[in-house]
Amino acid sequence: MIKLRVILEEIARGDCYQSAGSYILFDGDVRFSDDYRLVHGMVDGQGALQGKRFGHAWVEDNNTVYDYSNGKSLEIPKVAYYGIGNIRKEDNKYYTPDEARKWILKTDEWGPWEMSGDTVDIYEDIPTKQRDVGEEDMRVSQKDLDKIRSLNETVTQNQLDDVEAYLDKLFSAIGIDIEFTRHFMDRVNDIRNRKSIEPEEIEDLFTKAYEDRGQEIKKLGANAEAVITDMQSDINVPFVLRYNSSSKKLELISKTVMRKLNFKTTGKKLTV
Repeated sequence: MIKLRVILEEIARGDCYQSAGSYILFDGDVRFSDDYRLVHGMVDGQGALQGKRFGHAWVEDNNTVYDYSNGKSLEIPKVAYYGIGNIRKEDNKYYTPDEARKWILKTDEWGPWEMSGDTVDIYEDIPTKQRDVGEEDMRVSQKDLDKIRSLNETVTQNQLDDVEAYLDKLFSAIGIDIEFTRHFMDRVNDIRNRKSIEPEEIEDLFTKAYEDRGQEIKKLGANAEAVITDMQSDINVPFVLRYNSSSKKLELISKTVMRKLNFKTTGKKLTV
């Protein structure tokens, strides 16, 4: 069994910023939950580091800390981790996956970005002076930078407008207008999609929905809600139908979009 106290003896000289940053950006399903955060904080040392406080990085959700520094695989209740490390929330800096990506692309570093992370005596205040940029052991490799940049490929508003115009013409045959919300636009470019959602994929999903489910969608009627799920791309579009008294048409308002396998919903799911 890995002892947390042993971890805290090692992490001051380890790879915590890189391992935590890599985990929240590249691994598993962490990007698909709004509860996960990358954390840069200060912890109390153990053993030879007793009496010292130093910078550390980890990933956490509501209840669990994930610490993979120095090749370890530590998942521990947050209350225990914070207690042993004497971690104070007010000292921590919290980052969503998208915020972490932006900091890395801005600095070319894994961190820390908004605190120095320097080792200090136990009763000193948290060091907030931003560390010098370019320290070699904190820099992001070119391979990882390219990978992170690929997560930042964005669909523009003009591209989405073109898709919406095409779909309006397509769905007009069954009396439906397609509307993309602002949140839909934001979510198209969200890092949690793992792979960027392309305009062609959105167009393909709605085209299949029109061909396979068009009449079924129309019969749902005003105020109905459902999710269109593309089984090939794993893209999901929750929507609501609203009746527009001016145009005398139903509006299919696409509330959001996400690429997620086995998307769960309590409402109606229309697979295409």
